Amino acid sequence: MCGKMESLVEGLKDYPQQIVNVKVRSKPPLDSLPEVSRALAEAQSALGENGRIVLRYSGTEQLARVMVEAEHEADVQRLTESLANALRSSIGA
Repeated sequence: MCGKMESLVEGLKDYPQQIVNVKVRSKPPLDSLPEVSRALAEAQSALGENGRIVLRYSGTEQLARVMVEAEHEADVQRLTESLANALRSSIGA
């Protein structure tokens, strides 16, 4: 069993990750916010297959959560900041 598990994770990279919470005044659908949609599309294009982005609202708080995982720390910082700023200017509290 252990050998199978090791073969599953072989070759996987552990990328840097950052999570930022942005206080919001409302929770409209994220794809209805042009600035957020544009920032998300640019971030996804910049990452390609070398990372992931999760953008969602908290279920219990007036927050939007931005999570960026990428191969390079500089990309993580830049893309997280870009998405958080788009959220702040669109619906920030």
